[in-house]
Amino acid sequence: VEEASDALVAGDVLLAFGGTQGPAGLRGIGLQGFGLDGGERFHLFEDRFVAIVAAVGQYAYVSEQSESETRVNVVDVTSGRVVRTLRKQTYFDVLQLD
Repeated sequence: VEEASDALVAGDVLLAFGGTQGPAGLRGIGLQGFGLDGGERFHLFEDRFVAIVAAVGQYAYVSEQSESETRVNVVDVTSGRVVRTLRKQTYFDVLQLD
């Protein structure tokens, strides 16, 4: 995938993610999974910019962060389905500098 900025292998699936950054901001490709034959198995998260993916066994852990929340989607790469979503509120402390 030309637009992918990162990739990794999980089992027999190549995961492509990331995207490009230009004057208009980030352009993501979501998370795409490809089989050994090069055919696309699944495409998740539409055109969102996915920056962090880790794979363990048949699962990929896809992290997304916004100003208010960190979300980790657990993807079964054999089926291409999100099997769980973990959410945690993100709080930023404002530090007062002397």
